[in-house]
Amino acid sequence: MALLNGLASGAVPSVRLRASRVPRYLSWLHTLSEVAMRRADPEQPAKRPRCDSSPRTPQRTPPAAASASPGSELHIDLQTWEVEDVCSYLKGCGFQDKKVLDSFKENEITGPFLPFLDESRLEKLGVSSLEERKNMIACIQELSQSQVELMKVFNDPIHGHIEFHPLLIRIIDTPQFQRLRYIKQLGGGYYVFPGASHNRFEHSLGVGYLAGYLVRTLAEKQPELKISERDMLCVQIAGLCHDLGHGPFSHMFDGRFIPSARRGETWKHEQGSAKMFEHLVNSNELGPIMKNYGLNPEEDIVFIKEQIEGPTSTPIKDCSWPYKGRPAEKSFLYEIVSNKRNGIDVDKWDYFARDCHHLGIQNNFDYKRYVKFVRVCEVEESCGCKMKHICTREKEVGNLYDMFHTRNCLHRRAYQHKISNLIDIMITEAFCKADPYMEILGAKGKKFSISTAIDDMEAFTKLTDNIFLEILYSTDPNLSEARNILRNIECRNLYKYLGETQPNGQDKITGEEYDQLPRDIVNTKPDVPLYAQLKAEDFIVDVINMDYGMKDKNPIDHVHFYCKNNTKHAVKISKDQEVLGSKGTSHQAVSESAVAVAPDKLSFFAPETIPVPRDILLPSWGQTFFCLFGVGLVNCSENTTDPILTTHTWDFTTNTSLRLQVSEYSGLCL
Repeated sequence: MALLNGLASGAVPSVRLRASRVPRYLSWLHTLSEVAMRRADPEQPAKRPRCDSSPRTPQRTPPAAASASPGSELHIDLQTWEVEDVCSYLKGCGFQDKKVLDSFKENEITGPFLPFLDESRLEKLGVSSLEERKNMIACIQELSQSQVELMKVFNDPIHGHIEFHPLLIRIIDTPQFQRLRYIKQLGGGYYVFPGASHNRFEHSLGVGYLAGYLVRTLAEKQPELKISERDMLCVQIAGLCHDLGHGPFSHMFDGRFIPSARRGETWKHEQGSAKMFEHLVNSNELGPIMKNYGLNPEEDIVFIKEQIEGPTSTPIKDCSWPYKGRPAEKSFLYEIVSNKRNGIDVDKWDYFARDCHHLGIQNNFDYKRYVKFVRVCEVEESCGCKMKHICTREKEVGNLYDMFHTRNCLHRRAYQHKISNLIDIMITEAFCKADPYMEILGAKGKKFSISTAIDDMEAFTKLTDNIFLEILYSTDPNLSEARNILRNIECRNLYKYLGETQPNGQDKITGEEYDQLPRDIVNTKPDVPLYAQLKAEDFIVDVINMDYGMKDKNPIDHVHFYCKNNTKHAVKISKDQEVLGSKGTSHQAVSESAVAVAPDKLSFFAPETIPVPRDILLPSWGQTFFCLFGVGLVNCSENTTDPILTTHTWDFTTNTSLRLQVSEYSGLCL
């Protein structure tokens, strides 16, 4: 056992170094003193940022030396090999000496110790022949080197060189995941921001990497959490697959098209992602492969889907645990990919950085700093039970405000850009007109339309942004209306922007009132002669909700913090408490009055708009904007020698008392 103790001093650093910036399997030329130095300073500087959190298990293909032996049936990850697995592998390599194998068993030489076996140690283990020792070292080196070479590295423009677990590579190399290459991250935003050409594919890679980065950091900081390799792998898979259910042009599909094409349907892309992941596993027969990497498909597929979609059932009591994939002791794992508690998750971290990079907007949130101070603390819930939640240092409240500020800026400047929304509306209208005539082949040869493809994942796999070009270049006369709309987008012949407004008072406009708004506009037109006959169908009112991710609530109210002198005690920071931010700036929490529901704001589109003044200050936690578009309006003022501009104020008869100023040119025709 003395030999085992000596090996342990080298093997422990190898496990610890899996999450550092050095290779998982050390070269045979590295001495144990070098290993000890690496353990003392695991954060050695690197030339380029790289994945310091991704699991570094070998890829799916068994090593060549093992493929012709009983070792081919072994689990591919050396870290999981027991003594019997090591002996089985050595037998397959031709080492049949019973004394040597018994010595390996007596000294309990497991998989993690193999990379540290040198000639002197093998001699002590009973391998007397020099030639036999060299052959054994060559087999072990070949095994380790094969595993290192089989790792896949991606050069990401946001996160640098990132490595992925081989099981993730198997998932990436499927038609269901590759489909994300053909879905724009920002949908119609690409027609406004030329740099926004990135797709859901690279965003999903980034979220998968960040999920592994965060969960491994927690595992290293707090071993008492008992985060297993199986847990970490499931969290990474959930991050990688969280957007599998997005349809053409991303949020336009489930946010605009599905509600228009299938009235009453509440389908969201999270539901599609969970269904598509299950379809991906089944159609590519990944269940046995997942099992080979130490997962339990029956439990872990449920866990992965719950991270993406949320709990499958509603708890009977407030404190009853709604999830099935993991027990309440690991509740914090559900806050990494999609945080339903406060919205702080790796999905946002990646799209903040990636979208800002492609849009040319500054990203003020530093996720790496946040991870430096992240910890899991036990928090007492309002019902009296205790749950474990991800917390951060109290001084990081400023960094979190920067995060939600960045989110708000992205929505105001890019995601809810009026022309981007207008193009999404036009694409939606074209898809609705084309929907009855489009055929997408699904399972068992059944045919689906654009809107019904969400019911069959085989058909949905074939539905990407390419449907736009398929309609645009079609010769089917049934698609002429849809084709003309898409042609107008290509030629920049867009609907006219009328303006935007915001209702007075504190009354909210409900979803049931949205369809009535165009009719209200026509019914409340000024009592003066108009040059054009206006109808409700000539207008589109676009309702835009602007908030910080939790509607009218302050998300910081749902974040727990810990202090330097007590890292186990979680506290909340009240609204009226002034905290010194991470960058030395003072962040005064918002008062109760500011958190109250803000008046809804309506943005309208029409010819020759008089712009509504924009507030310089950020809106409070919740606002709604209404945009009005004029459909089919063209300016015929070139037929007149001197267009006369007249301005009218239209007062809406709804309970929100909306007021909108619209300029009308003489010669305006429909």
